[in-house]
Amino acid sequence: MKRFSLLLQLLLPIISFAQSNFKKGYIINNNKDTISGFIDYREQINNPISITFKKTISGEANVFGLKDLLGFEVEGMVSFKKYVVTISLSKTNREDLSIGIDTSNKIDAVFLKVLQSGENITLFSYQDNIKLRYYVLEKGNATPVELIRNLYYDPHNNSVSLVQNKYINQIQELLRRFNLTRSESELKDLKFYNSDLIKMATFINNNNNKEKPKFSSARFFAGTGVSISQARYKGTNELNSADASGNTSIMPMASVGVDLFFNPAVRKLIFRTELSFLTGKYNLSVTSAEAAKALITHEFNQSVINLTPQLVYNFYNTDKIKVFGGIGLGLNLASYNKNQRTRLNTLNGETFSMEEVKLEKFYFSFPINAGVVVNKRVEFLLGASVPEAISDYFGFKLEIQRYKLGVRYLFGKN
Repeated sequence: MKRFSLLLQLLLPIISFAQSNFKKGYIINNNKDTISGFIDYREQINNPISITFKKTISGEANVFGLKDLLGFEVEGMVSFKKYVVTISLSKTNREDLSIGIDTSNKIDAVFLKVLQSGENITLFSYQDNIKLRYYVLEKGNATPVELIRNLYYDPHNNSVSLVQNKYINQIQELLRRFNLTRSESELKDLKFYNSDLIKMATFINNNNNKEKPKFSSARFFAGTGVSISQARYKGTNELNSADASGNTSIMPMASVGVDLFFNPAVRKLIFRTELSFLTGKYNLSVTSAEAAKALITHEFNQSVINLTPQLVYNFYNTDKIKVFGGIGLGLNLASYNKNQRTRLNTLNGETFSMEEVKLEKFYFSFPINAGVVVNKRVEFLLGASVPEAISDYFGFKLEIQRYKLGVRYLFGKN
């Protein structure tokens, strides 16, 4: 663990230095002038209220907000336009739902994210601390209109939640105005998601070419490495002694998994799910202080299938090099063989079997990882886990401290 902590301390200066993520783009000022440069495009859930912009990559950075810009675009990634719109204020979290439909709203200037644009309409999204909303701007109109979806509790039975999908009627009206049709079942199945609404906007815009996502939202990986681990006793047990000794188990490991990107264009924050196969061989021993000088040993082998969901963040994030850290929760399914404890009388050479320690077949682990990705394809990993208890006894426990060194190949579209 000390070596792991030392690595993080060495990486800290690099991590602190590279928080920005400047990409080619342009801004449109209030005079409708388009100015090319570089925009600091960051990982965020809510729509921005300001951006940091440079005319040149080495130039001075300036912050521009809603009062300064009509819009901006990060080249090949995302585009935002400013509009003064009506913003619904009804909640979507179950614990915050109103009793009856909440029609409250406000009017404000915001940056709307362009999702799909064509000859008839433009589809936007707007996310704030309350919820995600969608807007449609018809050709020839000046102001986008929000697509309404309300969640609320039934006023006659407060334990029942209801949904008002007004947006389906709004879509139907758009189809009618542009002399287009969709079946009743298709409209009924239209979900309030990016993918469904973008597909519908593409149809309304008479675009028969399916738009492929510019950036993949997921990637798979596979890797190998070594698991370095030690077993040790804690609490009241003969093997928890300053004189006790144990081996360091160095065994191969393999893993596969999938990464889901919170923002596929930026790829800083990642939800990773990893499935690993780990093994270990352990031998602990101590010579008792008794006159007979008994040699007490505990020997066991462990095989583990580990499933770990985790959050990974690229602190340093360029195309050639990425430096990341991550934390997760491991679910471990373990099997054991050769689980035996013995007592050897060193005076007469007699060996006796001792009561077997019951080892847990399922337990949790808490891994911490750090590493480097090279050229978006090869990942080098160093990992450690908080000591994992694999026994459940009153007064003592047997735990495993594990470290990992690995290399992985990242598949998929970059």
